[in-house]
Amino acid sequence: SLGGLETRGSGRTLINSPPGEKLSRKIVVFTGPNTASAAEAFVSALKFHGTAIQIGQSTYGKCSTQTRIALSDGSVLQLTNGRVLGPEGVSCSPEGLEPDISVAGSRLYDTAYLVRKALTLLSTQDALPETRQEYTLQQVADEGRLTVRALRAWDRLPSGHVNLVLDLVEHDMDLLGANQDQVQAWADTARDSDDPNLARHARELESLAEYMKSSSWK
Repeated sequence: SLGGLETRGSGRTLINSPPGEKLSRKIVVFTGPNTASAAEAFVSALKFHGTAIQIGQSTYGKCSTQTRIALSDGSVLQLTNGRVLGPEGVSCSPEGLEPDISVAGSRLYDTAYLVRKALTLLSTQDALPETRQEYTLQQVADEGRLTVRALRAWDRLPSGHVNLVLDLVEHDMDLLGANQDQVQAWADTARDSDDPNLARHARELESLAEYMKSSSWK
């Protein structure tokens, strides 16, 4: 099991990983007090199955999901509609996930330090290959696999669009998994939508689609 959700309407739903070969090497995940919700579920699943070492600080401890309802006066009502479940089928801890290796606050955002720490840990558990081919974002684009998630992984997603990923979750839009065509299609949908909470994102989606279409990733 990878985890799941428990809601009043749908009951408990657990998600299992698909069949096939799984990652056999350990990885390191960096966490802090802003690591929350789906990110916590991801880290929890990796640790439960012995795949990840957690470095940083305790996560937020957000064990619930919310939905937003637009009201006639333009305000928004946010309701808790379910609980996030860990791989063992129980709700996550409101105290958050405790790291295997704690990092002081002054070091939490020192990326170079965290990477050095991670490589040291990994080298003691699973020898790293002597050489690794660097896979560039341009190669991903050339292969037709450029998504918002890829931009985020290569740190090329404009900071103004990071919150857009979270805002669109309530509209069942997985922006991270979207390519340029999908982003443009959602921009068109938002522009013509009667839902003001979706329509207000039309310009941001247009801007992101244009960025993905016209930029060079070298």
